Amino acid sequence: MVAVVDVVILRPSLLMDVALVLDPLRALNQLAGKTLVEVRTSTTDGKPVELLTGQTIVPSCGLADIQDPRIVVIVCSRPAIAGDRSVMRRWLRRNGGAGVRFYAATCGPFLLAEAGLLAGHQAAIHWELIPALSEQCPDVRILEQICVVDRNITTCAGHCAIADMMVELVQSEFGECLAQALAEELMIPISRLRSAPQRPSRASVDGRLIDGRIGEALRIMQDRLEEPVSVKAIAGRVGLSIRQFEKLFIRGLRQSPAARYVDLRLERARELLCYTDMAIREVSIACGFNSLAVFCRTFKRRTGQTAGGVRKSYRVNFHRARVSVLSATGKSASAPAPRTLDAAVLRRESPAYARSNVIPPSGTH
Repeated sequence: MVAVVDVVILRPSLLMDVALVLDPLRALNQLAGKTLVEVRTSTTDGKPVELLTGQTIVPSCGLADIQDPRIVVIVCSRPAIAGDRSVMRRWLRRNGGAGVRFYAATCGPFLLAEAGLLAGHQAAIHWELIPALSEQCPDVRILEQICVVDRNITTCAGHCAIADMMVELVQSEFGECLAQALAEELMIPISRLRSAPQRPSRASVDGRLIDGRIGEALRIMQDRLEEPVSVKAIAGRVGLSIRQFEKLFIRGLRQSPAARYVDLRLERARELLCYTDMAIREVSIACGFNSLAVFCRTFKRRTGQTAGGVRKSYRVNFHRARVSVLSATGKSASAPAPRTLDAAVLRRESPAYARSNVIPPSGTH
């Protein structure tokens, strides 16, 4: 029996993220030597979606046309636009029964959480988005891992980790042998799945492994950003005197423990400013500053920008980068129009896609 995989593409999304979902499914059919899956792409309104890299995806159908789904993959590379979010939230609540298996990447876990499907679950999301999801959905246990499987929901950190998630999909739906074959095809060590940390380099500085006691101290700091503890208390937790602790940090990180603690709190603030709509006062409280004035002064002194300026700059630069890419790929009169990725066209032009069994858009002959 052929399985239908529903791939929901939300705005804004990257070509890389979409390809890392679609191509492993094509490769699965090729490796199996027969059609195991058919891919049905959809958008919230059934209209073509323009990717951040300039290409246009023509979906097979609209979200409302999907009835009784069994396997759903959600692709969303940045926080979804308001219209897509509301439509997706309603659809997920209607179709989020136990019989449906969900796979969500990058910002996809946000959408599952907003629909209430991640309550009481463990989940993975890109490390930059962890603070935002933690603040907005405290009932979700977030793990900074490549991929997390919890009951009928699989989430991943996004981008290259999407390939890991797709191997996990194949393993869950079609077995270990095909998953191993797909992992080898994609050049992914299958042992990396699930438990691998998103940022293994955090254990080193300039290529040098840091002392385990520093690592433990940093974990304590990360866990207590909203309610900071004293440097003396952290030193005691890792079995050092305050003087030993200071020397260890300066030797290993070239920074005092207090300075690193402040930087971690400001890093969290930057992430909340960029990826949430929280008021600046709420951001300051979430990062352990009881005084908004102290937060604003500290942020400006350490980063060279105001908190409001960082938020505005992120949003302006995000749209400016998108415009420049679109301009380079054909929006100007002198350049060719951006390529539309129509599944039917791909199947006609490329024998490799003939096995992909992407369901063509409605009305395509």
